[in-house]
Amino acid sequence: MSVLFNSMLLGGADAVAPPVFVSATAASVSSSTNVTVNKPAGAQVGDLFTCIIWGDSNFITATGALADWTVVGSAFSGNLRIAILTHTVDGTEGSTFNFSLANSGVKNATIICTRGGTGAIDVIGTKTEASSTTATAASINATKSGLLLSSFAIAANNRTVSSPPAGLTQRSLLSTSYSSAVYELSISPAGATSAASLTWSSSATTSAGIQIQLC
Repeated sequence: MSVLFNSMLLGGADAVAPPVFVSATAASVSSSTNVTVNKPAGAQVGDLFTCIIWGDSNFITATGALADWTVVGSAFSGNLRIAILTHTVDGTEGSTFNFSLANSGVKNATIICTRGGTGAIDVIGTKTEASSTTATAASINATKSGLLLSSFAIAANNRTVSSPPAGLTQRSLLSTSYSSAVYELSISPAGATSAASLTWSSSATTSAGIQIQLC
């Protein structure tokens, strides 16, 4: 089952080099309205934080989740819900981010820190959800060259990755509560990306994936 997801097309023609990966942090909770994630290591003023939150409920309110973060996309149908938020580092941040969300439940949150580029999101793809051990992140049509994130989740805990997506680098893996992972392709050209698939170690009711191009 595919769920229509919000798309963001920001900026004009390629004018700067694509962003580069700096670091990532992640945290999960099994039943809470809050999830606290450490600030990624090595972050500098001007870096972009992209937070990907998987959960089991409609957990983002109309006013967002945290001051100074912008909710840039969400998909709250199906068994695996997702929200994507961004924040530009300004040097006033503390050592952690506490996302206070609308509904209690499972939350897996990963913050990816990137540097350079335009500091923006080019395209957020379609969340693809299926009753399968294999999670698929559908192709997107990037308008700029950039850094491609592919994120996957499965509605079960203690899952490892038995078959990772080809050609991508793992940047995060959470195996408590739900299991989720984020992978990165450092240089992704403009145009249609390849769909990415990940196979979890054992089955569950639902798995899902999504691609995001940072530019």
